[in-house]
Amino acid sequence: MSHKQNKRRLFLEQLGKALVTPLIERRKHVLRTEPSAAVVKAIHSAGAPDQPEYPSTTATSPARASERKRCQFCPQKKDCKTHTVCCRCKKYICKGCALLYCPTCAN
Repeated sequence: MSHKQNKRRLFLEQLGKALVTPLIERRKHVLRTEPSAAVVKAIHSAGAPDQPEYPSTTATSPARASERKRCQFCPQKKDCKTHTVCCRCKKYICKGCALLYCPTCAN
């Protein structure tokens, strides 16, 4: 039976490539404006990063962690889970416990 599933997977891969190939070829020859061509060239020469950097994230704003954990400021009864981590102390904090302030006040 595994041989039968493997055939289906190979067929689906070939079908997907056959459907996409004409579009890829057409996009290779698309005329671009000078600024957009420069951006594409810069991306190709630098290599695309795995994770984009967000310039709005400052040293004082909360960061996003890869896993969810319980807010370390809420009572355990509340069981408030969050991805947000404080940039300074690295504690998990929910939006209800986080304090918002402008970048001027952060300094």
